[in-house]
Amino acid sequence: MLRIESASLPPRLPKTDALASFLWEGGTVLPDDHLSLEPSQKKVLEKWIRQEAFQGREGEQIILYPSPVRCVPKWVITGLGPRKKLTLEVLRRNAGRVLKTCQKKVKNLWILPPDCPEMQDVKIGRALAEGLQLASYQYHPYRRLPREEIPLLNKVILIPGSPGQMKRFRTALAGTQWVTEAVLRVRDWVNRPPSDKRPKTWMEEAKKLSGSSIRVKIFNPSQIRKLGMNALLGVARGSSQNPVFIHLIYRPRYGKPEKKIALVGKGIVFDSGGLSLKGAEHMQDMKMDMAGAAVVMEIFRVLPRTSCRSEVHGFLPVTYNMPGSDAVKPGDVLKALNGKTIEVLNTDAEGRLILADALSYACRQKPDQIIDLATLTGAAVVALGSAVTAAMTNHPPLLKQIFSAAEKTGEKIWELPLVPEYKENIKSAVADIQNISSVRGEAGAIIGGLFLQEFVGKTPWVHLDIAGPAWSSKESPYCSKGGTGAMTRTLLEYLCPTV
Repeated sequence: MLRIESASLPPRLPKTDALASFLWEGGTVLPDDHLSLEPSQKKVLEKWIRQEAFQGREGEQIILYPSPVRCVPKWVITGLGPRKKLTLEVLRRNAGRVLKTCQKKVKNLWILPPDCPEMQDVKIGRALAEGLQLASYQYHPYRRLPREEIPLLNKVILIPGSPGQMKRFRTALAGTQWVTEAVLRVRDWVNRPPSDKRPKTWMEEAKKLSGSSIRVKIFNPSQIRKLGMNALLGVARGSSQNPVFIHLIYRPRYGKPEKKIALVGKGIVFDSGGLSLKGAEHMQDMKMDMAGAAVVMEIFRVLPRTSCRSEVHGFLPVTYNMPGSDAVKPGDVLKALNGKTIEVLNTDAEGRLILADALSYACRQKPDQIIDLATLTGAAVVALGSAVTAAMTNHPPLLKQIFSAAEKTGEKIWELPLVPEYKENIKSAVADIQNISSVRGEAGAIIGGLFLQEFVGKTPWVHLDIAGPAWSSKESPYCSKGGTGAMTRTLLEYLCPTV
């Protein structure tokens, strides 16, 4: 991972280094107390900026090379937009833009944080560090990079304005490391080719998590059958690879846990659609259909390093959805762990089937609350696009807490209602419930949520449909194409609140 430190700016930067600073729209270039510029130097600098017609709009950027200030060989100035509209997310985005501009051009990047007395230094440091770390991510284990694509950047240094600010920045950096590490590992999982992350691979990675704070239980096919997880087994029937079910348990080392939280992640390693086969163009990105399970797995990898005071359980049903010779067929009926029977009318609505068993098992552990993450429906993408997670709940106060965490992380969530009248649309003539709506093309994301609600009983529960945000088809300020790690930071913020 990218090294980020906090240190005072030296009298002169090497030619291989660069300075980055931020400019408010209509504001001054930078605080006078950082570089101690002479009036003549500042006048020249402001003249250069005017000549570039730089206004300080958010995302606007200029590179002064050579810089008009001799001690700085290269200077990158990035606009933050209007000061009154500044948020932590604005800082993340623009830190990411700076990183991407300099990543292949300099060895060390020195950053002057913006002067924001209305924000705490720790929050500023965290936002900048998150944007920098997340923007530095690249995934290329399967190809050799051309020389011009290899990152040159070795280290980023946040420049404090005082010894006290340096201490606060270092506190922020220490608290950010494990969060961004989790996000980047989720991206690795999602970007990995589907044949290189088989259920057996998940089992092996889960075993590595076992330690003083974490217990790991792994169920093989015979144990899954004995439990009564026939929905999970039904989806797995079309694949030559056996499914696994993983139960992760984190307990704080000291003191009584404040509450018991269950995290459930959908783990379809690749979704072909089964016998209800997807078209080729819709299959290309289906290696991302395990993003929910990846978030849960990587949260548990970092939990022992956090201040989390809750007992946390993770549940990962992991399998392929393939059209093999014994694949589940439209019209088949599967009996879930909680005893409910499911008529399978479309084998491409398989995520809700494996989650039915996982949620039922989670309820048996008697948690205080359940949160599930799933790339569940294309309908959520149609409704909210690729930047917003769809949320549904049977307990508004719990969702309100997750909304609060998301406000801090900058991840977008929008609530969809669990409309009671729509439950009629998933009633089956031959089973207790059917896995798709009898009214086609209507409220698909809500139908998915209503289906899952049948398996949580009265336990407070939030369903997060991350079908849109889990995968990006374009570059953004701190995310490259592919897996995004969506909702990892929000759930970690919820489990371990920061300042």
